[in-house]
Amino acid sequence: MPDSLSTTFVSYARADVEFVLPLVHDLRAVGAALWLDQLDIKPGESWDRAIETALRECSRLVVVLSPDSIVSSNVMDEITFALKKDKQIIPLLYRDCDIPYRLERKQYIDFRQSYDTGLRQLLAVLGSPAYSAGAAMERSLGHESIVEQGSSGVGVAVQPAKVQPRDSIDKASAFEARFRQNKWFLFPLAGFLLVLLTILVIVAKRVPVPEKQPPNGGAGSPPVQLSEDQAGKADADNGRDREKKGSNSGSQESAPKSSAPNLVEAQLLYDRDHQYYVNRQYDQAIQMFTKALQFAPNHFGIYNDRGLAHYDKKEYDLAIEDYDVVVKLNPNLATAYYNRGLAHRGKGQFSQAIHDFNKALQLDTQMTEVYDGLGQTHTYMGQYDLAILDFDKELRTKSTSYAYYNRGSVYLLKSEAARAIEDFDEAIKLSPDDSAIYNRRGLAYEQLKQYPEALRDFDQALRLTPGESTIMESRRRVSAKLTN
Repeated sequence: MPDSLSTTFVSYARADVEFVLPLVHDLRAVGAALWLDQLDIKPGESWDRAIETALRECSRLVVVLSPDSIVSSNVMDEITFALKKDKQIIPLLYRDCDIPYRLERKQYIDFRQSYDTGLRQLLAVLGSPAYSAGAAMERSLGHESIVEQGSSGVGVAVQPAKVQPRDSIDKASAFEARFRQNKWFLFPLAGFLLVLLTILVIVAKRVPVPEKQPPNGGAGSPPVQLSEDQAGKADADNGRDREKKGSNSGSQESAPKSSAPNLVEAQLLYDRDHQYYVNRQYDQAIQMFTKALQFAPNHFGIYNDRGLAHYDKKEYDLAIEDYDVVVKLNPNLATAYYNRGLAHRGKGQFSQAIHDFNKALQLDTQMTEVYDGLGQTHTYMGQYDLAILDFDKELRTKSTSYAYYNRGSVYLLKSEAARAIEDFDEAIKLSPDDSAIYNRRGLAYEQLKQYPEALRDFDQALRLTPGESTIMESRRRVSAKLTN
């Protein structure tokens, strides 16, 4: 356990992992020392023993408060232990809930309205190296401290500076205005640069990385169509619903009266619509799916497939609307949550995507596509270690070329080219005719300065996809390095 005297133990409920993992990643990115069970318990190590050791050795405890955590016996045990050992406790209010009695007298940090503001306050309390330098710089410029220590030893917010959404901050203009106002040419420049770097690191980890694609230029595992059994259940459910509604079901403009002919007509349209989708005639497919829904308004299979067409057209809002209906009609359908998660990811709504992927896993633990969705989402967020863990789980469930390819790509992003090549080797064994894998392995060899091997892979990739401009450019670049 690193530097136990300054390490913070993170106590939370499993249901809040989508909030906790990115938070810990952001805090570690700026030097804060934290212990989290999912990241710090080694393979083969006893969970109970590791948690007890971490609790004893930590200097303080951060507890994430939510409706799930306040009813968790594990979380309450960890709070009791910390109180008994007189450790500092920092409550984080993640979701509305009743604050436990033993924590009511402690000031919490509120993450409900603004993640950025909550993160800034927490960094001030934890005293990460990068943040401490920035706080000193702000005080030298006449700004009030964001957090001071309360009588309980817990960080208390004191008139925190208003933080705009990161995307809307013009950092250069803000710095220029501050510079003119203070006219200080000798302020702690190093501290300012550390703060700027901190902000850029955290922002960068939330920016999508569209150029990091799996084999054949896809976006990972595609949205999932319903099986015949699932589609059949959709038909049956729709029939029962219409029988319940009878002749008093409301407007007759959107659906004819007779239920049996409606299902037949809907199925005929559905079969034809599906062919439009297979042929990538998405506009025609959407039009016909919509017509089919007039005859079978509760057929969640049609909503699902219309959502697929919207997704492939990158109409993510419309896709999400369709998947919302599928979830409402069949809340236990893992496919619906997975597909909606992909649409949220397409919009850059990574937190919502992770929530839907985790829900899909709760409903179907064998749905390996979900690990791919989680892994690529964490990759887009710059959370490479979490992405590798996701792909590890996917490969333990099922070995596929794209899982090896994706994990190798993450290793390449981490500049661990040797490990990346190992994964690309396995991917090639499973998909020997995939040019994207050869191209990516060539980039790994280039990173290791093994230029003949890189050139060999680029040549093979070009044999499989002649004239591909990006591969040709990589080949020219490596050829130039060989001749110099």
